[in-house]
Amino acid sequence: MLTLDPSHFLQGAHKNEDFDIVFPYVNNVHLRDTGIGPGEFQVRVGQGRVDYARIVDKLERYGYNRALTVAIIDRIENPFDREVEVRKLKLLLETLI
Repeated sequence: MLTLDPSHFLQGAHKNEDFDIVFPYVNNVHLRDTGIGPGEFQVRVGQGRVDYARIVDKLERYGYNRALTVAIIDRIENPFDREVEVRKLKLLLETLI
């Protein structure tokens, strides 16, 4: 079993790799919006490239019935209010499940 954090497939060592193969093994999910440029590991909700609808659809297809964790990290350099972004992502996810 594994924890899925789609941000790592937009940034980092596995950038742009297809990660569909991991969905049957997911038992925890961490979500935040992430861009593809340098320094965009965490961006405002709606400004990134995470396809939440696709992720939720794949998780449902494999019978995932656990929590979706909103994992927005509170950093001094964030150009946004973390609590506002958490609420926005929560509302977005609620429309998808």
